[in-house]
Amino acid sequence: MARRHALLPHISVTRPVTVLMLLAATLVVGAIAYSRIKIQLMPSGYESPNMYVRVPYRDATPQEVEQQVARPLEGLLRTVKNITKIRIYCSTRGASCHLDFRQGTDMGLAYNQVLDRLERLKPLLPEAVDRQGIRAYKSRGPEEWPIVWAGVSLNPEIQDPHTFLEAHLVRPLERIDGVATVDVWGAWPESVMIELNQERARARGVNPYEVVRALRGDNFSMASGWIQEGGRKLYVRSTARYRDIREIEDVRVGRKRE
Repeated sequence: MARRHALLPHISVTRPVTVLMLLAATLVVGAIAYSRIKIQLMPSGYESPNMYVRVPYRDATPQEVEQQVARPLEGLLRTVKNITKIRIYCSTRGASCHLDFRQGTDMGLAYNQVLDRLERLKPLLPEAVDRQGIRAYKSRGPEEWPIVWAGVSLNPEIQDPHTFLEAHLVRPLERIDGVATVDVWGAWPESVMIELNQERARARGVNPYEVVRALRGDNFSMASGWIQEGGRKLYVRSTARYRDIREIEDVRVGRKRE
């Protein structure tokens, strides 16, 4: 009976020169690959088809967040094309939403569409919702991951650190070639709290709702549709913002005087 020989040991014994040449070729190819191929977490050009939306609503129950935030949010986001799954989580801090898109979706266009839906959502939200904190985040590719972290120490005499950093740090850095985004943490936009004198308001026949309506009518940001130009789809937004406290003081509330 003929004995069967294992293939690899048989070739190694009968063809030692061939085996040595294959081993040498493998080592050379491995050395070239190790020295020239970049080592990175994700392939270049990869864009994750996911997005994250956050709507802060503090001091509210999860049931209130679901009824007043999650349901309107879901209804508007369902109109965005190429979404395959929407997952919304409600807590005492607000609503967070995870969006999954089809592979191959243009995430830049999808991001603009999501921002448009968030602008439409703002007028439908309760007054206690922090509209400045409503944000949409898309997954960044390897070329957009943060590569520089820096701390900034400001003069305590600066009254509005957020505006100062936007003008003197964020915008100049964004104009540098190769810079994708610049994010700032720790300096938030200033807000104005208006305390209504109930006795004086009742004496003049002013309803608190009229105050809110007057302020909201002069201070808003809303989507105004889109226009087609040169094969590109541009989204239009109408904005009107208070620039000074005096503008708020000059707002007329209630019936006009003759």
